[in-house]
Amino acid sequence: MKKIILLLFISQTAIAENFVLSESSLSKLSDDVPTMQQIELLSDSAKLGYLGMNDAFTPSLTASAYYSENKEKQLNRFAPITSPIKDFSVGVEKPTSIGMKLGAKVFAQQTTNSFVTSSTTTGISAELAMDLHKDFLGRITKTELDNRKMEADKADLEKKISKKAFIQNLRKLYWALVANNEAQKITKELLVTANQQVKQAEDRFKNKVADSGEVARYRSQVAARTASLISLQYQQSNLHQRLKEMIPSLASKTIVLAPYNLDETVNNVLVCSSMLEQKTNSPMDFTLYDEVVQILNGQEQNQKKIDNLYDTWDLALQSEIKKTGKEYTYSESYSDLSSDGRNAYQVGLQLTIPLGSRKKDTREVKEIVNKKKFKAEQEANLAKLEAYHSQMIRSVTLLKQVVANQKINSFNLAKSLKVSQKKYKQARITVEQLVQEQDGFLNSNLAEIETKLNIINTLLDYFSVYTETPCNLNRI
Repeated sequence: MKKIILLLFISQTAIAENFVLSESSLSKLSDDVPTMQQIELLSDSAKLGYLGMNDAFTPSLTASAYYSENKEKQLNRFAPITSPIKDFSVGVEKPTSIGMKLGAKVFAQQTTNSFVTSSTTTGISAELAMDLHKDFLGRITKTELDNRKMEADKADLEKKISKKAFIQNLRKLYWALVANNEAQKITKELLVTANQQVKQAEDRFKNKVADSGEVARYRSQVAARTASLISLQYQQSNLHQRLKEMIPSLASKTIVLAPYNLDETVNNVLVCSSMLEQKTNSPMDFTLYDEVVQILNGQEQNQKKIDNLYDTWDLALQSEIKKTGKEYTYSESYSDLSSDGRNAYQVGLQLTIPLGSRKKDTREVKEIVNKKKFKAEQEANLAKLEAYHSQMIRSVTLLKQVVANQKINSFNLAKSLKVSQKKYKQARITVEQLVQEQDGFLNSNLAEIETKLNIINTLLDYFSVYTETPCNLNRI
């Protein structure tokens, strides 16, 4: 009884570890895999760069307190020692994206020396720092911020493209497993036939109707087909391994194919490709790469503006206005500030002019580097769009012709094989001729499966670039 329970438990555990593989089940598992997380990470890093630059324009509260006491000897009454000194302030600072920095604070300071005791100053102040040329009204800062925003938008588009490409790679693995399964089924069927032929040959040999050569030839055929089947099983194992590497949650599962219809999928591919053949030019509304190229154009123009100002002169303004009250206590000083506060102004200009030609040389190199960088990326994307569209149409057109001829070949080989089997029974052809017919039929069927897989893969590759293609096959 215990053995029966144990066997039932093992059987249930084995069933529980099976994973029924289909395109839809793959799609559901694809969200939480390392590759998808890496794709998300690249996009999030670009967003972090944009958000990090925005953080620089966040208002900040500043506070400081200072106390100093000095016990030095006073050498004469005209050189007083000021001690203690008490100083504190609280303020708000706000950098902006238009090349300005604003600030406001309240402050108080109290000092004592040999001439005056507890001299107290309280006040409020407002500060303005502004770039008057290089970053006037934020022409550099806003441009850099715009570039970061476009980089984040581009990363978001590339994330969608990369995710779609990853899913297409998973689907290619799935259909490779389907093709492998179909090839195994055909090989197993012909292996069964080969084993039957060996038995028949051995019976004829016992009855002295056949010679040992015929038996050996059939046994050779069994060995060859067994080797082909083992080779297909090895390929299947490698495909399972690749799938489990891409989706680690399948690592401990036994992969079992769900029911599928290879011919129906191939027909859907041909319907989709027929629609795409009508597009003489690359269908930009079927892809996100055109938006990526537009963003790259915008980034290039922004970078030119920034580079053009790299070696130019600059003029900066620093200004402050204060209102202070002064008395011998904090309360009296504050009252003086409220009733009779005195104003003070401070304005400064700072001019910076680069000397020599180093910065100019650097600017010229930066312009060349950035031009090549953006041009290369734009042209690579546009070339990919053109190549994938035109090549897909050519490839599918050729593969359709291959499939049509392979079907004719398989149909005629099947007819020929039936005739050859009758001829062999009538001793009109040799065993070698019959085996050759059978091998030809097997190879024709395997080649047809391989071509169907190539057609599916061609369109799946197309979907990895033209991610928005309105085909049912692209909606998995």
